[in-house]
Amino acid sequence: MSPLSYRSPDDPSPGGLAVRKKLIVQALVATPGIIFVLIAMCGAFTDYHYMHNVRRRAEARTAQTVGMILEVHDRVSGKGRVIPQGAGTMGFTTESGREVQVRFRLFSGQPGSKMTVRYDPNDPENCTMGAELFGWSDLFWGNVPFLILSLMFLVPAIVIGRSNE
Repeated sequence: MSPLSYRSPDDPSPGGLAVRKKLIVQALVATPGIIFVLIAMCGAFTDYHYMHNVRRRAEARTAQTVGMILEVHDRVSGKGRVIPQGAGTMGFTTESGREVQVRFRLFSGQPGSKMTVRYDPNDPENCTMGAELFGWSDLFWGNVPFLILSLMFLVPAIVIGRSNE
């Protein structure tokens, strides 16, 4: 603009244009990040409902009882301690009174330790130890890529918003 030019009252000031440009750039950078956060939240919500439905169906067709570790075959030593871990035998009694012994792997515990067991009443050897079929990590890890992508957009948007130019 030349010093003699006329600016109407509706024209924005040069300083106002810089602020508007900054807000537009910040919005354009933040938009993909917000979309990725929404995708991650939608994924976590969907995963939660899926796991809830699987748990509900599994509980409807299985029975629950208390089992006990009968023996542990492998021992792992670390820092002066011997920890029973690995393969072993677990036993439990079904609702019908049948005694079942099942070999297991990848569980730690002492012989005599009690735990919750879910089993198929038609095939008691088809069982699982523990009360939870899923943990919160199942919700988290599937959505981590979207959270990382959202941070890649939201952090620069925050930096742009805090800059004093």
